[in-house]
Amino acid sequence: MADESGRGKNNLSNLKPLPKPARPPDNTKKTAAKQIEAAKKTQAVYLPQRTKSKPGAYKKKKPSFFGKFIKNPKTTGMAALGVVFIVLAVLIIWSTTNKNAFDLYVNGNLIAHFARSNDVTRESIAAQIITHLEDSIGANIYTEDIIEIETANRGKKLLVSYEEALSAAARALTYKIAASMLTIHGTDEIILRNRSDVQAVLDYLAMPFKEDGANYVSISFDENEVTEKIVFVDSETPVSVNDALLKLDIKVRSFDNYEIVSGDTLGAIALRFNTTVNKICIDNPGYDTSTILQPGKVLLIDSVKPFVSIITVEETVRTEIIPRDLREEENPYEYQTYYEIVNEGRDGEQEVTVRIVRVNGIQRQPEETINTEIIIQPIDRVVIVGTSEIMPQRR
Repeated sequence: MADESGRGKNNLSNLKPLPKPARPPDNTKKTAAKQIEAAKKTQAVYLPQRTKSKPGAYKKKKPSFFGKFIKNPKTTGMAALGVVFIVLAVLIIWSTTNKNAFDLYVNGNLIAHFARSNDVTRESIAAQIITHLEDSIGANIYTEDIIEIETANRGKKLLVSYEEALSAAARALTYKIAASMLTIHGTDEIILRNRSDVQAVLDYLAMPFKEDGANYVSISFDENEVTEKIVFVDSETPVSVNDALLKLDIKVRSFDNYEIVSGDTLGAIALRFNTTVNKICIDNPGYDTSTILQPGKVLLIDSVKPFVSIITVEETVRTEIIPRDLREEENPYEYQTYYEIVNEGRDGEQEVTVRIVRVNGIQRQPEETINTEIIIQPIDRVVIVGTSEIMPQRR
């Protein structure tokens, strides 16, 4: 009964005390070492550090401000964004202040990049582009294209040399060339590439009228028949020298009224107009080979002459004699019949430069003296003459 009555009641007297739990081994140092090695392998950003406070125990060290800053994702992102903005600002400032090149434009179209130089301006490069083009085509040009340059920052691989930039711009220009236009007899027009081509045409047409060894200072067209002026045309418009000669090197029939001058003969007139004496006599009734020509009379000359007249101007130097003068000295003591040569003297020499103008090989006007140079001075011939009217008495 005693056992039954004792159920449910707290009877601690019969309980045995529990055994004390065993103390775990002190492996703190080994565990920390393993954590450090694992962090090195995984390249952790932050490794907790422990300081030894008492034997067998470590505690965590508080992280620094920088450590907290980089460990926080928000602050790290803001820092990265700030770095990006700084880099962009530096690049923008550098690109606007450090411009190492020129961009070359023709009519707003980008042509080339070339290294920047303080000597290059818009005006100077435009002039050099035009000069480069004129030298390459051998003619003066006219263009309305707009040439501009702007400073820029370009990589070295994009830059070309200054000469290459000039060539590229010259190829991009639209232009007209200065050509020589000949107007013949007021109607026909022939356009040659330049003045050199005009001179080549003149030299060829003048060949029948030129003499070997003569000094021709100019060869030109007769201004009454042919006028010349400069025009700007497309580069394909001018004709060649040979094409121009096909139109100009022809003969036409001509009727001229010629006024006879002193010294003229029918033979000389026929030679001058490239005709014959018989033809002149037929065209002028009353004239024959024995007729004496009278200055002032007019002859009708029917001849064949070039389609355009060629005027040649020749300068030649001639040596001429300067006659010596006679100087008489009077002797009042000798009778009038007295005559004595004191100094024989000598003639002088001079070089005379004359200009001769011919039309189609015919001289139409007198020679013009343009210079005279004395080579040898003349010496007067000196004689003594008597002036006495009384015969002197001789002893």
